[in-house]
Amino acid sequence: MLIFKNKKSLTVIIFIIISNFFLSSCSKNSSGGYTWGVGGSPAFYATATDEEINDYENKNIYKYVEMEVYEICSEWDTRYALSRRDRMNRDWMSKALVIKGEDPMACRNSGLDASRRAEDRAIEAERKAKKAEAAARAADRRARQLEQEERNRKFNEFLNE
Repeated sequence: MLIFKNKKSLTVIIFIIISNFFLSSCSKNSSGGYTWGVGGSPAFYATATDEEINDYENKNIYKYVEMEVYEICSEWDTRYALSRRDRMNRDWMSKALVIKGEDPMACRNSGLDASRRAEDRAIEAERKAKKAEAAARAADRRARQLEQEERNRKFNEFLNE
């Protein structure tokens, strides 16, 4: 354990650690300022220039343009969770399909998306049920332990009478 001689040295060390964390989370942008966050994050979109945002999104769109349509659709099928990141990726996939001269909705299968979301909810419900069962077993073991301790206490009182 570190022991500091005074609060000032501790404050300086904490400041250095926090500054390092914040500075490592940003990068210098093309306009000379700083952009916070990693590409695609809310912090990135809030602080990046329009040019940086366009460059970032175009890089991602062209990643999909280089893929075959079936590969894009396979990737589309994995992006069904409705998270912000999934929605962004699907948007980029649709734009890539347009650039390739394909139907931007070629990969859309709302029935499959709904089915996968339902499966995810079922898996999550099963996980929660198992966790609740484990907690109930632990509570039951604890209750039996307390009952045994109470019996032992009463028995010891009986012996000491």
